Order: sequence, then structure tokens, then C-alpha cells
Amino acid sequence: MTLIAVDMDNVVADWDQGLVDRWVAARPNRPYVRLENRKNFYADEDYPEEDRHFVKSLHRSPGFYRELKPMPGALYALNTMKDLNLDVILLTSPEVHDSCAQEKVGWVREHLGDDWVHHLVLSRDKTL
Repeated sequence: MTLIAVDMDNVVADWDQGLVDRWVAARPNRPYVRLENRKNFYADEDYPEEDRHFVKSLHRSPGFYRELKPMPGALYALNTMKDLNLDVILLTSPEVHDSCAQEKVGWVREHLGDDWVHHLVLSRDKTL
């Protein structure tokens, strides 16, 4: 059987919108980089040098990953693949800070249920 590996950030969980939401909450009068204007893989690289540390602090802050909203249709798609008995895993690379991996496990448990936690693979190398 073929293994289907699905990334979490911006595939299942809306990482980009989570960053924008945190920016707006912290700096409501300061412009952020609109999603359609993003050019780099790492969001902080789209911001001026003086804002990069702040951007990193937003997605490294406690609760960031746990509070992400699901991408539209993502939970349905995952559960449909599971119902079709396809071999699906969630493959994600946690950031290197205390709460990221734990928050990703919590997010999966909250939005997909305990069974999906057993299909979650945390790895720095996604070329498995």
C-alpha cells in the first residue's frame, strides 16, 4: 500500500493566517505582509529587517500552533482518506522551541481525535 504523507502547516492547519492574526492583535496599526504578497518560504524574510525578530516571536510564542484554525476542507479530506482505508500520516517538522511539538499533538487531538495522534510523525527531515 502506498503511504500518503500530508504536511500540517498551511495544508491542514492555517499557519499563514495564524501569523497574520497574531500580528494584527499585537500591532493593529502597523501593516503586515498580505498573504498574496508573500514571496519567501520563511515568513519573516518577507518583512523588513527591523520586523523579522518580532515575526519569529509570534510563531514561537506559546499557543501559536494550538490555536491555528483548520484549512477549509482539510479535516474532511483527511477523514475521507482514512474512511477509504488509505495509509495516511500527518508529517510535520516542529520548530525548535519548548511547546511546538506538544502543541501540534494537541492540535491533532482536538481537531481530528486521538486516533490521528497515532498517525502523526514529527521529524526535521520530511524526505522519509
